[in-house]
Amino acid sequence: MPKVLSNYEGGREPAYVKHSLLEGYLPELAYRVGRTWDSLAYVDGFAGPWKTQDPSHADSSFAIAIDALRRTQVGLRDVHGRDLHVTCVLVEQNNVAFAELERFASRETSSDFEVHALHGEFIKTIPAIDQITKSGGKDPFKFVLLDPTGWAQVPMEKLKSFLHGRSSEVLVTLMVGDINRFLGQEDRAESYRRLFGRPGVLEKLRNTASEERAEQAVLEYSQSLKELCRFKYVSAAVILEPNKEKIRYFLVYATKHYRGIEVFKAAEMKAARIQDDLRHEAHIQKTGQPALIFDPNPPKSRKAVALQFRYAEKARNRVVAVLAASRSSEGVEYKELFCEAMFFPLVTPNDLVGWLRALEPNIRIDLGGVPSRKKPQPSEDYRVVVINLKALR
Repeated sequence: MPKVLSNYEGGREPAYVKHSLLEGYLPELAYRVGRTWDSLAYVDGFAGPWKTQDPSHADSSFAIAIDALRRTQVGLRDVHGRDLHVTCVLVEQNNVAFAELERFASRETSSDFEVHALHGEFIKTIPAIDQITKSGGKDPFKFVLLDPTGWAQVPMEKLKSFLHGRSSEVLVTLMVGDINRFLGQEDRAESYRRLFGRPGVLEKLRNTASEERAEQAVLEYSQSLKELCRFKYVSAAVILEPNKEKIRYFLVYATKHYRGIEVFKAAEMKAARIQDDLRHEAHIQKTGQPALIFDPNPPKSRKAVALQFRYAEKARNRVVAVLAASRSSEGVEYKELFCEAMFFPLVTPNDLVGWLRALEPNIRIDLGGVPSRKKPQPSEDYRVVVINLKALR
């Protein structure tokens, strides 16, 4: 479903970036799931539609997701002979929006591709969601999209029970601007504690420098997803304001398999390039500055450059710390280093390879037990062995 950019003008450009990421990730997820599972459940906990311009809601998260999953379902059947039953559950609390959502669901549903609209608050509809998704398959793989307008609607304690089991992934919009804005208000303290689900997080955020609170909030939320929801790996994407040097929100993704991080990072990198293009175009329109006709890579904004440098430094420090803490003669699995580094937005797999190559000969990269100059990829057999521990400290 090609997205029409004109449907996202007037402040909706960040949604275009988010939808590009979703459109890039979901087909890969469905292909991966469809090779092992017989059923997949897609859950949108805050579906809307909101501010859509297309009469068929093609510029909404749920329509883009359903189109991507439907195309992948056909590809699995035609190319691999795999029948993947897809169940989509779209939840909306607002009466007017739900009426539109219900009409959409009735048009899109079929025997092997079910689309259900649920009316109500996401948290309160969890029992009904579970009942619907289980009816589509004995043990469906579950992908959950949570895009709330604030943070009180997604208490971690409720997510913990909903996202149990090995076969689930989640993508959450974290509105760090709102989190920072109300951090000092005591009447909202309990909602913060429910958001993170762990003691001491609110106090830690209050004691964090204001310019670092957004990143700290993402770190703390990611840790909650790991500790309480039992996800092994987490990554994040940053979404900027279309014409301001400011973060609008983060997309926090959690999975139980390193392959999910690899696919999510590829989608995030593509969405980041789209974001650069959109912001550059907005700058041209605002200033009247002509674009360079033969420039295939428009310049990044000051904010994007600063964030990329900041996150790259943090990611490299984390990789070095993991290597320095290694005590095994067999070294550290490359996929673990990959997932540690790819947690940070705007950091690329090439960045990681460059850092590791720069650390040689103090480390050795082994591919299946054999030293190699080839570019490493996340794999069970690839490892990084520390040769000179003192050089990493």
